[in-house]
Amino acid sequence: MQALEHSLKDTATRQNDYTVPNFQNPTGVTLSLSRRQELIEIANDYDVIVLEDTPYRHIRFSGDPLPTLKSIDTQWRIIHLGSFFKILVPGLRVGWAVADPDLLEQMGLLKVAADTQTSTQDMAAASLFLERCDLDTHIAGLRLAYRRKEDVMLTAIR
Repeated sequence: MQALEHSLKDTATRQNDYTVPNFQNPTGVTLSLSRRQELIEIANDYDVIVLEDTPYRHIRFSGDPLPTLKSIDTQWRIIHLGSFFKILVPGLRVGWAVADPDLLEQMGLLKVAADTQTSTQDMAAASLFLERCDLDTHIAGLRLAYRRKEDVMLTAIR
């Protein structure tokens, strides 16, 4: 947090922040609640937007999930991103964003400018899955499968 704050003190080079607060790749580090709160305070103090990317959030093997940055955001500074990439199909590039409505509108315009649209077939497949299946039950099964893989990997390493 000190390095982030130090970098934000220079207003000429100030930029927004990107973070993966849960199981950051490749270290697996998860931002503690106190550091999450500190990050929010820094964003508020320096008037920056934080992009919270949470592709691994739902694949927790143990312990209780920490609140998202967005859920403790007090000034609409957090853009929360989620993805079906890790919880449904690895190639499924469909996700969601939770942010200030004005920011979401601007992001939508950028998305249209960047590519015509996300695959309609992928969006339809994700929608159909969500209509017919229980996502929480599916994620619970994924956790068990990944936990078994972790156990096998750690046994092999030892």
